[in-house]
Order: sequence, then structure tokens, then C-alpha cells
Amino acid sequence: MLLLITFGCKPAPTIPPKAEITPQAAAPPAVPLPPPGPDCATPAEYMAINTRTLQSELTVGALSCNEQARYRQFVTKFKPQLALQAKELHRYFSRLYGKEGDLRLDQFVTRLANNYANRTKVRQDNSFCVETRRLLNEAIAPQTTLETIANNNKFAAIHGIGKCR
Repeated sequence: MLLLITFGCKPAPTIPPKAEITPQAAAPPAVPLPPPGPDCATPAEYMAINTRTLQSELTVGALSCNEQARYRQFVTKFKPQLALQAKELHRYFSRLYGKEGDLRLDQFVTRLANNYANRTKVRQDNSFCVETRRLLNEAIAPQTTLETIANNNKFAAIHGIGKCR
């Protein structure tokens, strides 16, 4: 069963194009931006969400591609940071959903895992395992930080949660 949760950060309003932009027209009016929506993520929360997304991808990849030993290296290398990010993620879901925060967090993690598991089935050409190995190599490299790998991971935006502006 695939659980779907949508997180509806509102897109920025679009401004209709002007026929001609003059220096006077180029300056935007002094209208304050609306406050961020309650479901968007602060920078710390966004890092935690990206970290969980990365961790889900690596977990499914390690199990699907027989890379458990290298996944354990990833977890060992980043154990303290992963624990801090997990607490931040829990705070985010508690902030959004109150008493339902734990349930919603579980649903979110399940959705991520299901998404990656479905990708392994779709990609029968071994490219998923090639990508998993590349990502694990990058993650366990001595110079790699968790922030770098989580925020530069090409799948980091898969979770669909927007950053607060």
C-alpha cells in the first residue's frame, strides 16, 4: 500500500508580464511579502527532511543492491548528525500536526521508502544500483559532510516540502 501525503506550500504569485519595462517600472512596489505558510520548512527543518530523504534512498538502495556494509559505514560516519536531524524532523512534524506528528512522520518515511522501492522495480537495467553505489561512495568519502550530500543529492526535492522564505 502506497501512502501519499501532500504538503501544500503555496507557490509564489505570478506577476503578469509588462509590455515594456522602463527604469521607473523596474522597481517593485513596496508591498511586504506574506508570511511563510505553516507547512513550509525552516532551513534547519529542510536539512532534516533532505537528510531523511537521503537516508531512505540509501536504505532501500543498500538492501536492493546488497550494499549493507557500505550503508553501515554511512550510518557510522554520520551517527551523531543523523540523530540530530531525526530530532529536528520530529519537531517539524510535531509543529505541523501536533499530536498526529508521529503518525504523519511515519507516513512520510513510508512514502519515501515506497517511492524508492518502486524505482528499483521500474529500473531493471541495474542503473538504480549503479546510482546507489555512486551515492554511497560519495557519502562515505572522508571529505563529504552530511549537509553537502543531503542538500546536493539530486533526489533531495522528491519530498515535495518547500522552504520557508
